[in-house]
Amino acid sequence: MAVANRRTSSLTRFSRLLLWGLGVVLFWSVLWLAAVRPDVLDQIHGYRIYGAVANVLFGLGWILFGASLVARGRITEAGRPIPAASPSS
Repeated sequence: MAVANRRTSSLTRFSRLLLWGLGVVLFWSVLWLAAVRPDVLDQIHGYRIYGAVANVLFGLGWILFGASLVARGRITEAGRPIPAASPSS
């Protein structure tokens, strides 16, 4: 999340949007559990909604983020280090 707003060549626009999206999903999940009382959650199957958002969507977001890095060519053959991009460049 800390690098989502930096303008580096290592992250595409799609990757930055995914990081922001993951932050929003995590924030929504925490607010959902904090705002809705447990007895109401039981009545509306709220734990299923929470589980779908907090686990499934969050996991899919990380999968898409990893795929975007692979598509960008950030993963190289084994043994070769990935060069780090300086935030000031």
